[in-house]
Amino acid sequence: MAMENSGATLPTVGGDTNTWGTALNTLLDIFDMFLGDTTTVATTGGDTTLSTSQHRALRINVTGALSSNVNIIFDGRGGRWIVSNNTTNAFTLTAKIAGQTGVEIEQGITENLFFDGTDMERVGSVSDAALLVANNLSDLASAVTARTNLGLGTANSPQFTGIELGHASANTLTASGGTLSIEGNALYRVGSTDVALADGGTGASLVDPAADRVLFWDDSAGAVTWLTVGDGLTITDTTLTADAVEGGAGDVVGPASVTADRFALFDGTTGKLIKQHTGTPGTLATLSTISNDNWSGTDLATDNGGTGASTASAARSNLAAAIKGAWESVNAQTGTSYTLALTDIGAIVTMSNAAANTLGVPANATVAFDVGAVICVQQIGAGTTTIDGAVGVTINGVSGGNGAISQRWAAVTLTKTATNTWIMAGGHNAVA
Repeated sequence: MAMENSGATLPTVGGDTNTWGTALNTLLDIFDMFLGDTTTVATTGGDTTLSTSQHRALRINVTGALSSNVNIIFDGRGGRWIVSNNTTNAFTLTAKIAGQTGVEIEQGITENLFFDGTDMERVGSVSDAALLVANNLSDLASAVTARTNLGLGTANSPQFTGIELGHASANTLTASGGTLSIEGNALYRVGSTDVALADGGTGASLVDPAADRVLFWDDSAGAVTWLTVGDGLTITDTTLTADAVEGGAGDVVGPASVTADRFALFDGTTGKLIKQHTGTPGTLATLSTISNDNWSGTDLATDNGGTGASTASAARSNLAAAIKGAWESVNAQTGTSYTLALTDIGAIVTMSNAAANTLGVPANATVAFDVGAVICVQQIGAGTTTIDGAVGVTINGVSGGNGAISQRWAAVTLTKTATNTWIMAGGHNAVA
């Protein structure tokens, strides 16, 4: 009869004449293998089902350069095994029963396994309850000893006395003695030396200023400190505002030597606020003494914003002539088409041609007439004059509209009332 777990054949009681010794020797050999034999399983990956003889070894040593994950499959017989993962390359090794989850064994690690009736399991797996401090962390003598061994303080509320996170090929985070460091560079210290700027600190021990302040680098001190807000600056919540500063009171100090009745100027060359005008000055009359007789100096032309005169009477005459010229000019057109220009504001545009002719009103983007501009247009030729608005220009409510002057010698007035809107009044036909 074959044994359930080992597969060995038991001698039959009272039978197996002259052969029971062979069966007994085979059984003893199998027991000897269970006590200490090692079988090596070489694999490159995939599923490897153990043979009957491999099952009988105490230790199963798995080797090989893996090209994929590997499963070592046991056949479900009862027993205990020592399984060593001595494979190479970054793939996993799992000892399992076919169709079950099994136990994953890390490379370079040896595990004690047994068959629990369903799948392979580790020998001596610790339950969550066994790891509680109340249970002394399973095999430790006491809770105090357990905390000490884990690097914890021994008080009722234990704290880490020193930890290191990382390994040789990566940055190591260390917390010890109130200092948090990476690779020995302090990131934070509790109540100790200031953390340097190069280590991510401020280089200074800052105290709450109990007021709104700006944090800045003080190069002379080699540290970060608070910047005091001076006059003209205000901090409100997270906003820094520069206040408007009014001019101060008192006398303005000018050059050491000056000449009376000269203008004070800014000197862009020296950067001085005030310097004396050195040109030939005109006579500057006070407000109470201005009269027709006290104007002097170079005349400023009307084109440059002046009067073109050095006396009040001549100034009035020049200004009247300039205004009259702007409003009484005539732009005589003899062609068959003409587009209004800025120089036509306040003028009369005459259209004189025997053939039909067109006067165009341009869009604001082409010629930017001021709103309120007025232009008079008169037909003095035999050809009918049509007032034609450009695309986007509205005349008498019609976009891109046009209308003809009603007859020879008749006139119309064009008035701009909005950006691209004109009103045509006078002798004209309907605008369409």
